[in-house]
Amino acid sequence: MPQTVISDEGTGAVFVQLWTTPTPENQKQLLQTMKEKMDMFKPMPGFISMSLHPSLDGKHLAVYAQWESQAAFEAAVSSNQAMEVRKSFTQYGEYQGALCTVDTVMQAEAQPVTTDAEFNRVFSHHTAEVNGVKIHYVMGGQGEPMLLVHGHPETWYAWRKIMPTLAQHYTLIVPDLRGYGDSSKPKTGYEKHIVAEDLHQLLQSLNVVQRYYLVAYDMGGPVAYALAAAHPEQVIRFVSMESGGPPGFGLEELFAIEWHFSFFMSPFAELLTAGREREFLTDFAFRGKFVYQKDAINDEDIAEYVRCNGTPNGMWAGFAYYRAFPADAQYNRETFKGKLKMPVLALGGDHSFGNLQLKGMQAVAENVRGEVIQDCGHFIPEEQPEVLTQHILDFFREE
Repeated sequence: MPQTVISDEGTGAVFVQLWTTPTPENQKQLLQTMKEKMDMFKPMPGFISMSLHPSLDGKHLAVYAQWESQAAFEAAVSSNQAMEVRKSFTQYGEYQGALCTVDTVMQAEAQPVTTDAEFNRVFSHHTAEVNGVKIHYVMGGQGEPMLLVHGHPETWYAWRKIMPTLAQHYTLIVPDLRGYGDSSKPKTGYEKHIVAEDLHQLLQSLNVVQRYYLVAYDMGGPVAYALAAAHPEQVIRFVSMESGGPPGFGLEELFAIEWHFSFFMSPFAELLTAGREREFLTDFAFRGKFVYQKDAINDEDIAEYVRCNGTPNGMWAGFAYYRAFPADAQYNRETFKGKLKMPVLALGGDHSFGNLQLKGMQAVAENVRGEVIQDCGHFIPEEQPEVLTQHILDFFREE
């Protein structure tokens, strides 16, 4: 089976394989069949992650696969089981070999593999060209719109645990911010007001021109603040967690407390993490001091975040958000003179920000109240999803 090794160091070997389909219906059938068969690879030695990326024209489907080594990949795809499965795919499309680069795949409509059938029934993946970038987003549910804005080094996937319940009451719009996940990774534009404009234009493209609810955490917090400050008439209520005060209004206090702010803003961050994305993200973020519930983010979840951060410019784009903080501070102080007037709920984990989140948001909002989530670290949506969901529902239902 022809293949091209895009990368074979650090986080393993990455392969991109391309199929062509004669019609969009064939592409849809091939996509569904592949989804049903992907689980067979998970127990195989050396498997890391796999995702499917259908093109917008309905005529191509790329398989993005990451293995610990080229030998592990070749052993897997040459097995009798894999050859039989691949043969079954040919009724819907024709295999073209590994003809794509990673950058090409990221321009296709993203469709990360998820195995929860009910989740996939409710939510669908899309891309939109807005503000000069391609934004991948997940959408589903019923009711008034709610925008969920993720943090670093995560993606839309960080909200997966709370999305099903929220979708029973609201229409969820859950994007990958520019530079993260399966959105494009431009060389510029990581100032938070520019990223906020991405989201504003995304909402407009979806006909969300009236009012909506806003939820954000970590790096999503400064972005959501810029969005709410620029368009206060559209945000009904705002839940902000684990981000501190926005740049220019208190975020800088964290620089002296947490070493990673200075490291991420330095020119050495990419050099020291290149080829070690899995190790760095695991030890620093998902198995380190920031997580109190150590089993909340499992190996499969980490593999998804490694997939996204391990793409070309993936880590660089995340660091670019930190490097833009000085410009953000200046912009916020010069542009946003008054405080937010919509009701704000500030949430912090008791083993992380705690009441610091309330203090941070009081600097920029008039009507703020805070809650501290017990037995929780930094990653509230994944560590305490049921508690967070209830806080969001209760707060948004208030008059």
